[in-house]
Amino acid sequence: MQESTPVQSPSPASRPPKKNNLTLIAVAAIAVVAMIIIVGVLLTSPGAQAQAYKPSAGDYLEYEMTSSGFISIESTVRMDITAADNDGYTVTITTTMNGEELSTETEVRGYSEPLGASDTDELGQKVGTETITTEFGTKKVYKYEFSEEDASIVFYIGVETNTLYRMETSSDMVTMTMELTATNIDFILDGDKP
Repeated sequence: MQESTPVQSPSPASRPPKKNNLTLIAVAAIAVVAMIIIVGVLLTSPGAQAQAYKPSAGDYLEYEMTSSGFISIESTVRMDITAADNDGYTVTITTTMNGEELSTETEVRGYSEPLGASDTDELGQKVGTETITTEFGTKKVYKYEFSEEDASIVFYIGVETNTLYRMETSSDMVTMTMELTATNIDFILDGDKP
């Protein structure tokens, strides 16, 4: 006959402390607002250099954002080009988190603005050229660093395509990565080869 070991519940001292739900909700709201602001700056600032590619209706870029630290969040930012003419193009930017749509903006942009990246003057200091591994293979990128007080941001922008491939943000409370994970634009898929 096989002896059974009684199941013991953990003692109160070994149980993880309960977190205040209001604190978690407040931190989650702050993190979401911070991500939306960062994405807004990245995707809506006018550019300093001419765009290497003129997007067409039907083109898209999709970024996955993940965060870790005090709170973990996963979200997606999708840019859909809905129209294009000789003067510029219309882009709809949709942000979702856990399958829920958070925001949608539609903007008209000129071809002098970079696609999926902000003005390089607002990215901080260019610290050099690197190669990074992306969903689309190895890419040659410019690396920009920006830091203020207890937070830092690193941007990886394609050398040829002027496309934002990755952004990494870190602070005392949270670390966030935003990375281009899907596009149907061959110029980006095939560009920025080392």
